[in-house]
Amino acid sequence: MLNGEDVLKRAPTKRTKAATRSSRFQKLLHAHFDGWIEDGKPDLSYDRYEVLSSSMLLRSLNGEGEIQFFLDFSSPSGSDSPLSTKARAAKWFQLFQTIDGRKLLSKCSKCGRYFLRKRLRKRTLAQRYGEFCAEHKSQVRVRSTREGRERELGRKIEAAAALAAQWDPRRRNRMGDRWGWVVRNSNGQITRSWITRHLKEIECKLSGARG
Repeated sequence: MLNGEDVLKRAPTKRTKAATRSSRFQKLLHAHFDGWIEDGKPDLSYDRYEVLSSSMLLRSLNGEGEIQFFLDFSSPSGSDSPLSTKARAAKWFQLFQTIDGRKLLSKCSKCGRYFLRKRLRKRTLAQRYGEFCAEHKSQVRVRSTREGRERELGRKIEAAAALAAQWDPRRRNRMGDRWGWVVRNSNGQITRSWITRHLKEIECKLSGARG
C-alpha cells in the first residue's frame, strides 16, 4: 500500500499528460479567438503569426485545376517531432480565418461561451452592451435599462448641484435650509430623501463647479 509521499512522487500517467496538453491547447486557442473578437474581428494576414512557416501552408490542385490552400498539421518535413501546442493552436486559428462567415462568431459576455450570430451586429452596440447568446440575450435589456438609470441619475445630480449653487442665505426669499430650497425649486423632480441618498455625489459636483 502506497503512503501519501509515494503518491506525490509517482510519475504522471499518459492520460494525465494528454489532458494537460489538451487544456493548454484550448487555452491558447481561446486566447486567439478572444483577442480577435476584442479587436473587432479584423481580417488577418498569415504573416501576423511567426509560427506559420511557408512549409506549413501547402498548395494542391482540385478537380477543376484550381489552386487550393490548406494548412498542414503534420510534423515539419524531415522532423519526427510533433508541432508544439502553441503552433497547433495558432494554425487551427488560422484555418478558422479561411472560413466564410467567420465574423458571425461571438463570445457571450455573460457565460463566456462562443456562439454564431444570424447576422453581423454593429460594433458600437457590442462595445456598449456586450455580446450575448440566446440564453442570456435578455442581458442587453438589463444593461440598457441600467445605463438609462445611470444617465438619469447623473442628470438629476447635475440639476441638484446647479440649484444648490444658486442658493444664497443672505437673500430674504432664500432663508433657511439650502437643500429644502433645492427641493422647493426642482418642480417636484427632487425629494429630500433622494438628496440624502446622493448628498456626496451632489456636493462633489458642486465643489467641481466652484473650482
